[in-house]
Amino acid sequence: MKTLEKIDGVISTGSAADEKAIWDYLMGEFGNAYGVAGLMGNLYAESGLRSDNLENSAERRLGYNDASYTEAVDAETYDNFINDHAGYGLAQWTYWSRKRDLLIHAKKCGKSIGDYEMQLGYLMKELRAYFGKDVAILSEAGSVKEASDAILLNFERPADQSEANCARRAELGRVYYNKYATVAEPDEPEQPEEPEQPTPIGTIYTVQAGDTLSGIGKRYGVDWRELAKLNNIENPNLIRVGQKIEIPGAAPEPEEPDEPAEPEEVKYTVVKGDSLWGIAKKFYGKGWKFPMIMQANGMKLPAIYPGDVLTIPEE
Repeated sequence: MKTLEKIDGVISTGSAADEKAIWDYLMGEFGNAYGVAGLMGNLYAESGLRSDNLENSAERRLGYNDASYTEAVDAETYDNFINDHAGYGLAQWTYWSRKRDLLIHAKKCGKSIGDYEMQLGYLMKELRAYFGKDVAILSEAGSVKEASDAILLNFERPADQSEANCARRAELGRVYYNKYATVAEPDEPEQPEEPEQPTPIGTIYTVQAGDTLSGIGKRYGVDWRELAKLNNIENPNLIRVGQKIEIPGAAPEPEEPDEPAEPEEVKYTVVKGDSLWGIAKKFYGKGWKFPMIMQANGMKLPAIYPGDVLTIPEE
């Protein structure tokens, strides 16, 4: 593993674009910032988030550096990639069968062995095939530490599995959480404009990606300073995605509830290349919920064929 550094307190991988692209890719897979941050902290600890990273001890032993090793494997002038016991890539794949499958996946995709998008695809394939419980944890984790521990102890399984190392990797993950899941205010928020309609008392707003305290204040016609004071926000320049913000105002009149509509039965026709995992992800956002589809269709085995018509139950 490379010795890496921090720049201005933020982890540097040498490619901020790749770092953000990795975050976005994994958020598309898991939809949970805690899970993605916990996974990225572990990947950083293994490789610095460098997809062409060759283990330092292997560089000395084999006589290659990151770039020359990658080029030699791609050009097939080095033919011992599978059996050289050298950690490589984002997850520092080392065991022969995992490196074999990584190489097969790269060739199937027509990509370099060091391509980070190809490696992310292989990482997800590996997690879904052999670490289903950890995929569920990454999708539902309520903290970076919970997600980080699952990856370190079950997927990466380094020699050092001490609580100190668990804490260190979780802290690396929190750097990414704070960098990409936290929304910062400008230093001097603008004064809010006069509201068109006052906001009712007791309204609770959940912070979304891209929100700022001054922007929320403008939306509801409330000075950002009042929001900060009411919600005990010490630093108005820092709010987090998912944070609850109480909005002052007058209470709304209760509305008569609509009569619940009868749910429409959703049907899906299987096409070539479909999987139950992929169909569940399409309808529920989470592939691991595919047993709901199996149960609704009386399936004993997760086998589907083009032309099958599946009932998709509500969550």
